[in-house]
Amino acid sequence: MCIRDSIKMIIGKLGRVRQVIRAGGFGMCKVEEKLKEMMGVVPSVGKPLGAYVPAVLYKGQVFTSGQLPMKDGQLMAKGKVGRDVTEETAIECAKWCAFNCLNAAKSAIGDLDKVERVIKVSVYVSSAEGYTNQPQV
Repeated sequence: MCIRDSIKMIIGKLGRVRQVIRAGGFGMCKVEEKLKEMMGVVPSVGKPLGAYVPAVLYKGQVFTSGQLPMKDGQLMAKGKVGRDVTEETAIECAKWCAFNCLNAAKSAIGDLDKVERVIKVSVYVSSAEGYTNQPQV
């Protein structure tokens, strides 16, 4: 599953959760609970590894900084896909980058149930020369 599909899946599930909440069903169901179910952990933003802010709320929109594949406070992989990192590992890393991006957004707005739409997603895959399967990541 590529990052685009992962994000579509996450956003699709967020939309269904919001519909349930708006309809008054499953009163305690929250986006964070769905993310915990999907990823196995409760969303929380990690400590920045540099001098930057993970997310900023500006005029009703959240802008997130670039996210690394951090899991349990550790970088999941280093290197280039197709040389140092397998495609399968890169796909898992991409899922965690998307998850971390949502966590950063949560840090700016307090509750992911407030998210109505994702406007833009930029993804960068560090690839070895000759690696051409970036869309799968």
